Amino acid sequence: MNKGLKRSFQFCLLLFVVGLGGMLWLFVQRDPFAVSLLPVNEQHTIAESVKALQVSTSTADVILSPSQSDQTSIRLSGRVVQARKDDLQLNSEVTPDGTLHVEVRELREMEMLWTDNRYLQLEIFLPATETGYDSVHIQTSTGDIQTGALSAKRGDIRSSTGDILVGGFTGEEVELATQTGDIILENLRAALRAKSSTGDVEVRRMPEFVHDVSIATNTGDVELSVIAQPTSARLRLLSDTGDVRVDWPQVMETDTAPALSVETVTGDIWIQ
Repeated sequence: MNKGLKRSFQFCLLLFVVGLGGMLWLFVQRDPFAVSLLPVNEQHTIAESVKALQVSTSTADVILSPSQSDQTSIRLSGRVVQARKDDLQLNSEVTPDGTLHVEVRELREMEMLWTDNRYLQLEIFLPATETGYDSVHIQTSTGDIQTGALSAKRGDIRSSTGDILVGGFTGEEVELATQTGDIILENLRAALRAKSSTGDVEVRRMPEFVHDVSIATNTGDVELSVIAQPTSARLRLLSDTGDVRVDWPQVMETDTAPALSVETVTGDIWIQ
């Protein structure tokens, strides 16, 4: 009886070892975490005249580029998990006031299982206008935002964890905000309010300093450069533990000059 039990135990142990070996072989031969991805390629063409833009996404990156025609076009591309492709929706609508609303909807299950925003990209191609747009509003949760040169009265661009890169802004005011991402803004011709908790903020090649600029970070560095260095400005540059450097040798403090306010806790500040 004992011999029979012993043999049964040895046989079961042998089956366990063989099965474990097979699983290890499969683990080595292929990626156990690989999932099936399906391509996404959806396009919308907007026939109506667009006066303002409002964009909302969750994980998708957003890219704004100039259109090669007089129409606005939208393209959503990338790859998604096969089981979640039907959960992905691209909605676009022009309201009576001329605002183009663009939304990439992702169900919460999809957001939890697939957060790699490299696989999903929303591109919007905007035609140039003589007077610029009334407003441009873009908001994402984890996606990056990248735009070419924008012309609008007001701009509001936000991402929770993504980076923001704006290739130029001409208008009255633009606001940029991210929690952990970096902010890069070039060729600014408007008032600016920028805020990032842990990311860096860099304002490159401002043609001239003629509008108020306010920048705030917690741990990120701040760098601002102006091509035609000003002779007057109202400066407020504060860093608790970081270095502060100003390379404007001719600047004078006057009450009527534009204000430059930069505040950070541990980051460095460099104005040039």
